Amino acid sequence: MTRRARSTTSIPFNFEVNTALFYLFMVLSLFLMMDPFYTGHGPYRLSRDLGPIKYLGLMAGLAALFVSAVAIAINGRTAPVPWKTTLRRIWPLLLFAALVLSGSIWARVRLDIKETYLPMGLAMLSLPTAVIVFWAARDKLKIPRRFLQMLLIAVPYALAWIVIKRLQGGQAFHTEMFLLVPLMVYFHLGVRRRWLAWPIVLLCFATGVAGHKNTAYLITLVALAHVTMVSWLRFVRVRDLTRRALLWFLLIVLVASTMAVVGFLLINRETYLPSGNVEVRTYTYGEALERFLENPVYGTAYADTSLVFLQGVEVLGRPTVVSHSDFLDVLSHGGLIGIFLFVLGFAGVLWRALAALRNNPSEQGRALIHGLLAVVSCGLLTSLFNSPLISVSIAVLFWFAVGLLAAVSEYELSAVRQASRAGASSPDLVERSRSRHGRRRALPVNPSTAGFRRSEHA
Repeated sequence: MTRRARSTTSIPFNFEVNTALFYLFMVLSLFLMMDPFYTGHGPYRLSRDLGPIKYLGLMAGLAALFVSAVAIAINGRTAPVPWKTTLRRIWPLLLFAALVLSGSIWARVRLDIKETYLPMGLAMLSLPTAVIVFWAARDKLKIPRRFLQMLLIAVPYALAWIVIKRLQGGQAFHTEMFLLVPLMVYFHLGVRRRWLAWPIVLLCFATGVAGHKNTAYLITLVALAHVTMVSWLRFVRVRDLTRRALLWFLLIVLVASTMAVVGFLLINRETYLPSGNVEVRTYTYGEALERFLENPVYGTAYADTSLVFLQGVEVLGRPTVVSHSDFLDVLSHGGLIGIFLFVLGFAGVLWRALAALRNNPSEQGRALIHGLLAVVSCGLLTSLFNSPLISVSIAVLFWFAVGLLAAVSEYELSAVRQASRAGASSPDLVERSRSRHGRRRALPVNPSTAGFRRSEHA
């Protein structure tokens, strides 16, 4: 006996609330990072020092995480998405976050230590938040695109505030610069109107130079090198030998000029470059290394204070400072286990991003990966000489960028695998499957592996 199969139409259940909560997360996080109530003098910062206010952005992010997880659970059978694959790729960072959280809670509750690494551990919750919010969105690439665009809104404000406070003898924006200056990479690639793209590049460049900090100068140099690299790879493919020779000549002149300027500044650093607090950093770095040598396997397991106590010296009126190096914090408080998880996690994220770039991503995906890669790499560079990851108002945006980079890379690689399964392994066929906006058109693939593509265009 043959029974007639019933025709059913399953409509994906999409929450627009998760996108609204993402926007709320960005608005609150940017407000706390910009901190308009900061006067530019002294150590006090509203976003860093005023109780639970500094966690408002993270709270909105966790709300977006909850709603997005519910949406994925409801749509899971009709439109499966590879969010689990993305989370598995970043398991070392998730395990490291668990280490930081557990140790910090133990120090706060059992050892009664007030200044712990709890803000750092809580900020890392935005890492899985970014992954889940990305895969729950209907237009997935819209999430990282809006993330970078909203960061750009803060750049003119930061530049104006830096100039005003420098004229008043104060200082504004230091460790936050890695979230602003590298945006030149994405907008150089992602904006087709060159009359708009180049002013954005110059705005980001001016912000980095006006910051008048060694780290800001280094970040600006790295971001410019990134822009030069992607531009070079685009133009070097020309077939005209004369133009190619001219491009090589211009590249050699640019590199030589940059090296000459950097060399001049280093030789005359006492005149043109900031001091960099060498004495304070030497002391804090030495303390971190001594702490590591006391227990090199797992350090303090983050069950310790996040401050370094100075002897007979005050910085901004305080006898305590942070270590000025997140990497040394990881080494001293997490030991070899902590630094192994930290480095392994980031190596995996960066490797997947480079793999996605090598596999002929969409135009929009390529710009997003380059932009997020610039932000993350400059954030890691900043962490070598500063401690942005213990400031929750900065760290939540950094870890969100890391999560988006992992998710976008997986998204682009998944599309390549789909094209391969459909018999479109040729790069020309993959290229023809893209739309003019950088998204790929639907391909005749296995329904069990293409649900997340259908849900995007539902």
